[in-house]
Parts: sequence; structure tokens; C-alpha cells
Amino acid sequence: MNTEVINYIGGDGSSISSAVKIEGANSFSSGIEAMFDYIYSFFNPRDIELFEGRVIFFSEIIIHHVNVITKKGVIKNFYFDTTSFHENTSFDDYLTMLPLMGKLVC
Repeated sequence: MNTEVINYIGGDGSSISSAVKIEGANSFSSGIEAMFDYIYSFFNPRDIELFEGRVIFFSEIIIHHVNVITKKGVIKNFYFDTTSFHENTSFDDYLTMLPLMGKLVC
């Protein structure tokens, strides 16, 4: 039974300073899934041509930057404060992430 309650707080995700903070993720993989759920609230997954992502480490915060390009050429950047769940990376491995890969419709 999944008892996670994901909350999106903070900014609108349009820049590092207004990053969307994801709270409530109990693992790295569920935090990543929450990021994509947030992105999919803006775009239909079938309309997305490409995702590009990177991780930006600051002394006090970890930011995931995801650049989305749609099949119609729309480009949108999303910035997420992933500090709260990024510390759980060592407990996840690639097998944990495999189910999420099916959600990435490109």
C-alpha cells in the first residue's frame, strides 16, 4: 500500500529561483515519477517529442532541470527542487526505475 502524499509547493518551476518543490516522496523513483506527473499536467505525454534533463547541485539544494520539447516544437523548461528525495538515491537501483520508463512516452 502506497501511503505517499505528494505535494507540489514553492514556485511555478519556470526558473531555479521559482523551482517546484516536491514533498512527500519516500524514494528517489517516486520523486522522479512525481516530476513527470507534474509535467504531464501541462502536456499530453503523446505530444512530447523529447525530454532533456540535468541535475544541478548547490550547497543547500539539488535542482532537476527538465527541458521538454513537443512534437509541435513547443519548448518548456521545468525546474524542480528535489532535495527532499534526492538523498534516497543510494537505496534505488535501475530495477526500481524500469517501471517508470514505461511512463516516458516519446
